[in-house]
Amino acid sequence: MLTSLFTGVSGMNTHMDELSVIGHNIANMNTYGFKGSRSYFADLLSQSLEGISGPNQIGAGVEMSGVVKTFTQGAFETTASPLDLALDGSGFFVMRDLDGLSYYSRFGGFQMDQNGYLVDPNGLRLQGYGVDSEGNLLSSLDSLL
Repeated sequence: MLTSLFTGVSGMNTHMDELSVIGHNIANMNTYGFKGSRSYFADLLSQSLEGISGPNQIGAGVEMSGVVKTFTQGAFETTASPLDLALDGSGFFVMRDLDGLSYYSRFGGFQMDQNGYLVDPNGLRLQGYGVDSEGNLLSSLDSLL
């Protein structure tokens, strides 16, 4: 039957997708702030057959049910730039573009732009809580100078 061929092909296609996820992880493993991915698989159950001992389930192969980022803590490294930052544990840097859209990143390689703001290589401004003249934290996020 053709279903047996489909079962085998679904396994090969899913294996190819898994190799793409692994290849992406390997290709990016030394980039700053990179978080790897993990694949999840699901059995495809397509039909029931009546047999001598009752209903038998025949699967129709496998599919990739999802790809999930693994947000584990990476190793800290010393750099030559005093503006490089790292996050210990969970969390993200909050970044904002000039239109006010927010982005989240674990990449901590910052520099100062021509206006004195801390920015990432894409020009997104690092957000943080400022302090008033008495050293108290302000209640809203703003671009850091």
